[in-house]
Amino acid sequence: MTVRDVLGHAELRTTNRYLHSKIDAAAIVAVNAAFGVVDAAAATVVA
Repeated sequence: MTVRDVLGHAELRTTNRYLHSKIDAAAIVAVNAAFGVVDAAAATVVA
């Protein structure tokens, strides 16, 4: 599964537009929760 699959974009360039955005820890936790990911280490953001 790729980021493009998760976001549901038909074009990779659409996904690339969002990959360069700053993602905060709360957003990661929300996405993980939506997809049933419960691993706390996966929600760690390294700046």
